[in-house]
Amino acid sequence: MASSRKSSTHKAVQLLHGFNDDPLKACSLVEKVTPVPGKDEVLIHMLCRPVHPSDVLSVQGHHPRFDPKKFPVTLGIEGVGKISEARIMYTDPDS
Repeated sequence: MASSRKSSTHKAVQLLHGFNDDPLKACSLVEKVTPVPGKDEVLIHMLCRPVHPSDVLSVQGHHPRFDPKKFPVTLGIEGVGKISEARIMYTDPDS
């Protein structure tokens, strides 16, 4: 079942083309098309998203598990949000 909502956009911080000790030079605030959740997925509307220290280490190329295969890369590992759309199929086990 396809979503009936209109296409929308959201802002994201992206690491554009490689690592840099200065996060302001390496990152950009971009407008992206908001994805439509697939089957058994939810879309989270982010209310607050802090800059985590691991985000800074990632931008600087010092995070041991951050090894993107292509750029740009959207940053962020934590935040607070609410479910804005869901495509979860639930079956009541008692019915």
